[in-house]
Amino acid sequence: MISPLVCARNNADLYDAVFRAHGLPCSRSNGIWSTTATPLPYYSSLLLLAPDSSAELLEKAHEMHERIGRTITFKDGFDIIDGAHEGLSLLFSARWIFYRGLSNARQAPWTRVHTPVQLASWEMAWNATAPTDVRIFPDAILADPDLAVFGLFDQGSVVAGCIANLSADCVDLSNVFGNDYHAATVCAATIASGKPVVGYERGEDLVTATKAGFEVVGNLKVWELN
Repeated sequence: MISPLVCARNNADLYDAVFRAHGLPCSRSNGIWSTTATPLPYYSSLLLLAPDSSAELLEKAHEMHERIGRTITFKDGFDIIDGAHEGLSLLFSARWIFYRGLSNARQAPWTRVHTPVQLASWEMAWNATAPTDVRIFPDAILADPDLAVFGLFDQGSVVAGCIANLSADCVDLSNVFGNDYHAATVCAATIASGKPVVGYERGEDLVTATKAGFEVVGNLKVWELN
């Protein structure tokens, strides 16, 4: 069984990849991932990567809030921070998930995105499910060997897709859209080198993931400090 610790560190690897592609600073220290830049939409300023670093993360969040003067969003990957006690606002709760039944696959059922034109089409389709005016996935991510974007193309249009991000212990499945979570899981497994597939979901997406065979392995919360 995969632990939330592995999932949280893998999530930080995805953050690293996306922030590097934008040329934005980020770092890890003492169980905390952080950025001094304004985070991208759907991304946080801080990630908790180890349960015993929660006090330090809260201290860092308050320091950033006072210094920068804007809302600070952070992800508690272990659901251990008492938000009511700390005066925080809950943005959302979610569940870490793990796929036990598929650790490897030889061929992806969808096309792996390799060109800027394909990526632009993919992001336009994904954007319809997660609207933002900011380009989240610039062309630079295509050069990252550990990150793969997959899409189901129908007459030039993308109708489903996902992102897979490979870490030392697992491969993360994220940004899933369309109506075939199992196909997205198989895509992730093609770059997994036999490692398990993980991710996190909430609401109806969590229901869809569990119907596709994922198991819940932990809780997480995303908080705002206003």
